[in-house]
Amino acid sequence: MSSWDSLYTLMTSKVNYKTLMIIPPIVSILLLIVLLANGLELGLDFKGGTWIEVLTPNDFSSGKISELEDRLSSLGFGDVDGSVGWDIDTGLNKIVITTTTVLSEEDSEGARKIIGEYAGALREDDTITLKLLEGEWPPIGFSEKLNSHLKQRVDVTLEEDTLTVRAISLDGAEAGRILSYYLGREVEVEVFQKNYNQKTVGATLGDTFRRQALKAVFLAFVLMTIVIFIAFKDPVPSLAVMLAASCDIIITAGAMSILRIRLEPASLAALLMLIGYSVDSDILLTVRTLKRRQSEIDERINDAMKTGLTMTGTTLAVMVVVYLVSTTLTHIDTLSNIASILLIGLVADLFTTWFTNAGLMKWYLEGGGKKKYGRGGRR
Repeated sequence: MSSWDSLYTLMTSKVNYKTLMIIPPIVSILLLIVLLANGLELGLDFKGGTWIEVLTPNDFSSGKISELEDRLSSLGFGDVDGSVGWDIDTGLNKIVITTTTVLSEEDSEGARKIIGEYAGALREDDTITLKLLEGEWPPIGFSEKLNSHLKQRVDVTLEEDTLTVRAISLDGAEAGRILSYYLGREVEVEVFQKNYNQKTVGATLGDTFRRQALKAVFLAFVLMTIVIFIAFKDPVPSLAVMLAASCDIIITAGAMSILRIRLEPASLAALLMLIGYSVDSDILLTVRTLKRRQSEIDERINDAMKTGLTMTGTTLAVMVVVYLVSTTLTHIDTLSNIASILLIGLVADLFTTWFTNAGLMKWYLEGGGKKKYGRGGRR
């Protein structure tokens, strides 16, 4: 038998399985203390504040970002944080700025003015500007006609001989045909795409989101517990699965606290995904050890471990790629947060499943479970 086929046997031949079994719970307790002491850094959606995203062709160095953060902080904005990335759709630099301050209209204007000095002209809508000929005027009700044709709210302004059209989304060819029809001549237009987006979340709303998120995690655990107890109808294997999954989540949350990974809707989704991954590998182990009667306990754990490590290894490889791409190329914080949480959680799952859960199953089947399940098989 190769080493790959007898990993658990080789591991427990060097270190007693009961010693391995208690390592993840001890680490979980230590990280739980850290978590209770430091807490989790909350993202904008859970604590309230303002998020600004700007697309610009201008180059942004780390020095420029720091300077921009300082200038916005001088306006009284709290905890200003800026980052620069790359937008896949447009190929432009993407600047993301967050602050814990809920910006008023006056604050927003001040922020736009400062950001515009670094990023250039800022537009909250797609914009078309057209220079009219001498004596040329759009027809009466032109704005309403555009609203009807484009099937969206359109803002039309006329300053001297320049016509400006703004809307959430404009198609240059379609807008050109419509303008040509109403102006009675062929016109070619250029759409200046929206490059400024601002979102504000009030502190009260953020607190509501946070409480709902905690309820979602709690409900996931409750439903998972019910399903596991129904499936196995035995408290010891069921509690072993729950202990391993709980340790996995606690270790991951503790690492998030240490590494200052923000708790956001996306990272919360990653934690819920992690619960599924963890329970999946634990159930794989439990079913293999209880169901297969024809082999020894260590052989069944070895077989389950080989399958489980293959499953976890492929997911880890994908998450490594996602993390590297999101941190070096696209700079999409949401993806990097999800990938980093899943990487931490999946590594922790290796230990909680194959140290703690496997050890508990071995101890159970060699003791009280042996009488109940015979040689170790399921009734």
